[in-house]
Amino acid sequence: MIQLHNKSPYWAISQDGMFRMMEASLPDGVDISLLMSNKDDRKWVRDALSLYINQRPDMQIHNGVAEIHLHGPMITDGSPVDLAMGATDYAEIIDDIELANFDDEVKSIILVCNTPGGTVQGIEETYDAILKSEKPIHAYVETSATSAGYYLAAACESITVSPSAISGNIGTILSYWDLTDVYESMGAKQETFTNAGADLKGTFGTRLSDSQREFVQAMVDEMGQQFQNRVLENRPNVDAEVFRAGWYTAEKAGALGLIDAVGTMEELKEIVAR
Repeated sequence: MIQLHNKSPYWAISQDGMFRMMEASLPDGVDISLLMSNKDDRKWVRDALSLYINQRPDMQIHNGVAEIHLHGPMITDGSPVDLAMGATDYAEIIDDIELANFDDEVKSIILVCNTPGGTVQGIEETYDAILKSEKPIHAYVETSATSAGYYLAAACESITVSPSAISGNIGTILSYWDLTDVYESMGAKQETFTNAGADLKGTFGTRLSDSQREFVQAMVDEMGQQFQNRVLENRPNVDAEVFRAGWYTAEKAGALGLIDAVGTMEELKEIVAR
């Protein structure tokens, strides 16, 4: 995932500072410590921080169309604080799709995309849930559907984007910090020990061996190939240029075969409702 832009960036803030900020906007009588320890109360945490950070909207149903939001970075097993900082848990998307399928009022679903991407863990399960939906799912890109966001949008029956939206960024990225020189500049040297034969086991911050580097590159290549395969399964006519992991405005995305139409959310809802 390349985070091109995000309305809800992570903050550098102490735990005490975070609690004080949240307590200031919580309803009277709500115990912040209980709130943070109980995942069932994640909505309270989101509500508390909604004054400062845009939160993922709940699923809405209008005229037989369910709107499910891909909002911010998408992650697996997100804590209440992770989610309150603007992220979406993949499980939330899957749950919403299941609820929409069980609701007789719902005839079709729109995935509203405002996401820069997400983690590899959880993406395939969510992609599967979209494909297996008994009700048709269409994607609307409000601001961005890049990286993991486009992975999910590609599984939909159609992709419509707003005139200013960006789409694409088809690729996998993994960052690794080699802090060896930093440690040495402080007079510290980190040594690691693994059992015999476990030469691929690495430790964060140390220099990768040739075999470790080769292994990591192979993993990233494998995940990147899976991404490309998923796109081609659903959009076989995309231009090969998109696999360079660029991200594109509406006109360019259309020319490359990444999207089907440019329009407003209201226009898509009218079409889907019909």
